[in-house]
Amino acid sequence: MKELIMKTFLLPLKLLLIVLLFASAVNGQVILNSNRKPVIGDSFTTNDMDTTGVNEGASGANITWGFSNVSATGQQLIAQYVDPSEAPGDSLYPGLM
Repeated sequence: MKELIMKTFLLPLKLLLIVLLFASAVNGQVILNSNRKPVIGDSFTTNDMDTTGVNEGASGANITWGFSNVSATGQQLIAQYVDPSEAPGDSLYPGLM
């Protein structure tokens, strides 16, 4: 009986420790480095948000900002990466490519 109680106690404890281990490895911020840089033909979409009345609050270490009250305006912007020689105004930046 004692072994059964120990097994039923240790299993959730092990699961909790595994979850905590993986949760500590989660990173909410994108890391930008050379293998993530965009290439010609890539694109991304952004959504405009209504931030009326939103206050980001304090800054510093261990501060969490909550933006659950922002809402989408419905407007989107699609940005595309093109060859610089095909972009408008490319002649304004000679020698960059």
